[in-house]
Amino acid sequence: MKKEASVILAKCAQDKLYGIRIEKRDNDWVRTWAFKLKEETAEKEGCFCKKIGKDAYEILGIEDKHIAFSCASAYYGTTTWKLNNIGTYQPGNALLAMEVMRYLFKENGHPQEWRTALARVKWAGRMEEILPKVYVDGAHNVSAIQAFARSVPKNPDGNIILFSAVKDKEYEEMISYLCKHADAEEYVVTLIDGDRATDAHILGELFRKYTEQPVTVIESVKEAMQYVLRIQGRRTVYCLGSLYLTGMIKEIIQESLSGCGEV
Repeated sequence: MKKEASVILAKCAQDKLYGIRIEKRDNDWVRTWAFKLKEETAEKEGCFCKKIGKDAYEILGIEDKHIAFSCASAYYGTTTWKLNNIGTYQPGNALLAMEVMRYLFKENGHPQEWRTALARVKWAGRMEEILPKVYVDGAHNVSAIQAFARSVPKNPDGNIILFSAVKDKEYEEMISYLCKHADAEEYVVTLIDGDRATDAHILGELFRKYTEQPVTVIESVKEAMQYVLRIQGRRTVYCLGSLYLTGMIKEIIQESLSGCGEV
């Protein structure tokens, strides 16, 4: 018996397709996978396939740590959608989820309720503010770094980037892109735990290769975090390059807030 399954595809940056596959099991729909796809994958699966074009939504603005966008489809009306995040890549992710809901519920959908639900969603580790004007972002590959750079607003007070990466990522290309496109006036490089970690001094030299801005290498993540908080002033801090770094920083902050440590 052939399973009932569908694939919803969204066209994102650099014309890459990302999607969600859903499958009906015991009269209920479940997500089976969600990642970079090819249309041929859906065809091979025999799935209904809907593509969402790059012009399916428009970002209206970023204000008070929220991003507002509108949808081109009449199904959603003239409603302005808001997300509790400043990542300019998140409306595309949200629309992908909305289109899955639209496919499942068709004319019985309730976009106004979805609007309320999406406004409450928080993405852990993706442009997540963990302290005032201190963000962690799990960007750990070139495409994610590109999306991050597009999301960093011009800041008259300046930005600081705290960075680390693992050995099996294209970290030189990531660093090059950051230095050319992210609005930062200082870079701090650190060393995450584990055998996959890239030597912080190697990363530091690469930053110095691509930028004339100050570059500071501090191997201890905790000491690096203490340093950026000490020099932060009115500037905004972005911590990125590795999901491991995101996790370590959040743990350090949590220990500090619970009284078990110091930042």
